[in-house]
Amino acid sequence: MPSIVLSSYNGFYLTLFGAVMELTYAQLVDALAHSNNVSGNDGGAFRSRLRKLQSEGIPGGANPGKGRRVAYTVPLIIEAAIAVELLQIGWSPHQAAFIVGSYRQDILAATLLSLLPNQPSNHDVLIAVSPEALGTRPVADRVGAISFVTREKVGELFRDGPSANNLAGSPWRWSLIDLAPATLITIRSVALIGFPSEVFVQALREAIEEYDAAIRTFRETKLNKILIEKEVVGTRDCGLS
Repeated sequence: MPSIVLSSYNGFYLTLFGAVMELTYAQLVDALAHSNNVSGNDGGAFRSRLRKLQSEGIPGGANPGKGRRVAYTVPLIIEAAIAVELLQIGWSPHQAAFIVGSYRQDILAATLLSLLPNQPSNHDVLIAVSPEALGTRPVADRVGAISFVTREKVGELFRDGPSANNLAGSPWRWSLIDLAPATLITIRSVALIGFPSEVFVQALREAIEEYDAAIRTFRETKLNKILIEKEVVGTRDCGLS
């Protein structure tokens, strides 16, 4: 079904079909620069790191190449924002691309879950990346490298200490990304480059509805599940540490 343009703002379009919000790559880069307070002489280095991410297939799973236009919608904007957060923490573009690419659907579900209304703040979702679990091997070959935990669970882990059979490494070494504020800052930054924030918010609502089943499955199977090793040698299970 062709989309019908209802309104446009500085080259951005809100369409009838699913309230689609689309950014060009240049607009996405500008928004990410705003959200990370990048300006002046730092801009060139920041854009270079984003190009490295793009060459690794982030966001979207593929490098579009020259001459091909990609429409960056809510899932891709979220993916790019989280990848940049990993860069800002200190992970390399290659590592950030591996992390985001390997956990693409989980990251989207976790982010949308973190934005659901009327939930306690201690239920906000954070991504926890373990440098111990990652080691020097690719993310896909490592167990316990990525966990999705609520703020409440993080508090429990720091209060009680890690389980002896926790494969995710020591929590105090984790890199943590709080998904709700990271996304809200991105919304503000998109607004700063000329796109009304209410359009982004509406697009997020549409995405939450579209991915409702995936969000429910994620909450039941992935949230607050810290990878542990059973007493039986050679078997692994995903459960609470």
